[in-house]
Amino acid sequence: LCHTSRNKACEIIESERVFINYLVSTKSNIFLKENDILTIRKNGKYIIGKTLGQTKKGNIVLEVEKYV
Repeated sequence: LCHTSRNKACEIIESERVFINYLVSTKSNIFLKENDILTIRKNGKYIIGKTLGQTKKGNIVLEVEKYV
């Protein structure tokens, strides 16, 4: 969502700029569910939509909408 590298994303999470359902998240291994609200300071607020499926490597594909 931030169009950054994985290392930079970890830095953003560790600097307490990521909120899941308005609670600070400092762990990078949390699974998101439908209708969760993901807030990234200086980037925006997003609503997690439905699960679309899995990739060949087993990663989960989610539908994400920008919260307006």
